[in-house]
This record gives sequence, C-alpha cells and structure tokens, in this order.
Amino acid sequence: MLLPISGYQNVTVKSLDDACQPIKDLFDQKLKDYIAIAKMNSTQP
Repeated sequence: MLLPISGYQNVTVKSLDDACQPIKDLFDQKLKDYIAIAKMNSTQP
C-alpha cells in the first residue's frame, strides 16, 4: 500500500520553466518543446 504524499503543501510553487531548469541538460530540445506545448495547452496561469 502506498502512503500519501506529505509535505507538498509546504513547498513553494514554481513555474514549469523553473521546475524543469535543473534537468534541462539531461534532455535535448524535446524538453523545451514539451514545455512549450504544455504551456499552450494549459488553462491555468
């Protein structure tokens, strides 16, 4: 049985761009493309 995720409510919310910054070098241009597509399809600011 999986335990619920705890502590997330205490974490600062980041933009998608900022959240992906630490892993950007692990991926090629596709990560930037995926971020752009996600932002275009998002209904939340």
